[in-house]
Amino acid sequence: MPSARRVLLAGFFGAGNAGDDAILAAAAASLRRAEPGVALTATSNRPAETAAAFGVEAVAWRDLEGLAAAVEAADVVLLAGGGLAHDRFGFDAADVLTPAHRGLGRAASVAALARACGRPLAIRGLGVGPLT
Repeated sequence: MPSARRVLLAGFFGAGNAGDDAILAAAAASLRRAEPGVALTATSNRPAETAAAFGVEAVAWRDLEGLAAAVEAADVVLLAGGGLAHDRFGFDAADVLTPAHRGLGRAASVAALARACGRPLAIRGLGVGPLT
């Protein structure tokens, strides 16, 4: 029997934002309905809390080694929605793939890791903007 598919859900989870955490809950429920036994990992600002609350594995956004390992272990990477693609706090391309990544840099870091690891990248309900 083949092992369960592994999905990395990348979003602004575990930051105390009810909307973003609702996105994680909905995405996880939808994936579990579609594929019982799917193994889910989520990016998070508070990985232990996110793992406990949503029944997923979780990795800290700023833990680049952990994030890279999660992408490598995934069969698919899903930018799972919310307002990730913005430059509200500025954007410096040099911050991509560093612990300083934020906003648009977070989304770009996940996309770059997916590409580097040869993993498919899907986008679901991603908010874009503001962009200056």
